[in-house]
Amino acid sequence: MSVFIGFDGFIDTLITCVDTRTSPSSFRAIATIREFATRVQQASGKSTNIECSVQDQFLGGNAPLLAQTLIHLDIPVSLVGCCGYPSLSKEFSTLKKSDVYSFAQPGETEALEFTDGKLLLGKMGEIGTISLQEAFSRLPRNLIPDLLQQSSVIATVNWTMMPLVGEFWHWMADHTQYLQHKPFIFVDLCDPAKRTKTDLKKDLQALKRLNSIAPVILGLNRSEAEQTARLFRLPTDTSLASLAKRLATTLTLHAVIIHTRKEVAGARWKESKISSESLKVPLCSHPKRATGAGDNFNAGIILGLLEKKPLFEILNLAVATSGIWVRTGNPAERPSLLTFLEKFKLSDDTSL
Repeated sequence: MSVFIGFDGFIDTLITCVDTRTSPSSFRAIATIREFATRVQQASGKSTNIECSVQDQFLGGNAPLLAQTLIHLDIPVSLVGCCGYPSLSKEFSTLKKSDVYSFAQPGETEALEFTDGKLLLGKMGEIGTISLQEAFSRLPRNLIPDLLQQSSVIATVNWTMMPLVGEFWHWMADHTQYLQHKPFIFVDLCDPAKRTKTDLKKDLQALKRLNSIAPVILGLNRSEAEQTARLFRLPTDTSLASLAKRLATTLTLHAVIIHTRKEVAGARWKESKISSESLKVPLCSHPKRATGAGDNFNAGIILGLLEKKPLFEILNLAVATSGIWVRTGNPAERPSLLTFLEKFKLSDDTSL
């Protein structure tokens, strides 16, 4: 039972924006994105200066953050990503328990965190330009085929920033001999707004092809779900569960899971029938760490897939892994996961 994860990697700098400084060591923060937007709008035609207070710096990127949480959940991981090349960057040393195969330098993200969300300012570097062929040339021969055949879940994230991810979907669809054991294939688009509709539609076709070989699970936030729905002229003014069901049906995928800050929902095929589930998310009014919440949510989905849980239990686990992250700033572990599930009465299943 192991997980293949690819392919990005960032060094994240967490930033709080200063509203009013009260002393050299204390200040009142700009609390919300709306307040920040107002400050920026008021600067139009005038310019302004917004002080940024660096809170922390550590490994980032969808793939490393996902790997980090799965490692804390005692799940064997093979991470193939942009974690430093030719040698591993020091920020990724916490992943030493896993097998890390790096083929490029990490990007950099400045994460402006607010109580109602975050703004991620990314500096791409090699991440946005390296091709699948070049990545393969920097990795040991036959590494990718070997890892795919050993993995119960294949997770590819950050399609938006890495054209390589779409290339990899097409490559897998052309090399199905490595998928004969029918692993779950988990995908996270990561905000496709900046990519063309043509690119998205073309690469979703690769996922359709893959789903005929192995079950594909697509994870989305509400914005990503609506963007994808509009691409296929599906209505978006509907419940989260209905939207997930329509997308899973239209895209011909094994499952679609959608998350918001207040609710999560999913739709999954089983024996030629599709069913949907949803549940409310316990409110966290003052998150300790918002950046990476989606990656930790994805870790819960993958844990549920590995444990062969029904859809509702998978949603429970995803809410719990994400909830622990935003409340503590640390990845979930098995004991904390069970405690969270019990505290918020998300699930009666204690078989983790």
